Amino acid sequence: MGFDGLPPTLQAKLKVGRPRAVDPKTVVTLRLRASVLAAYEAQGEDWRARMETVLVEALGSKGQGKHPEPDSPPASVPRERI
Repeated sequence: MGFDGLPPTLQAKLKVGRPRAVDPKTVVTLRLRASVLAAYEAQGEDWRARMETVLVEALGSKGQGKHPEPDSPPASVPRERI
């Protein structure tokens, strides 16, 4: 997205802020067992970040810059459960 056609003062205002993330986060709705959610929430305020860390570590080297094909389930989930 370019701002070249805009006046310089407006260009400066639009460029203020953080640079865009290389791997931006996405808002999702996730259904978890109540006991799993309670265990994470009991760990304190950063429970979402800890949950993300566990998920990233579970992907291991498979999750570094590569995303699974949309039609293929993760290897650990039997197809009949999807």
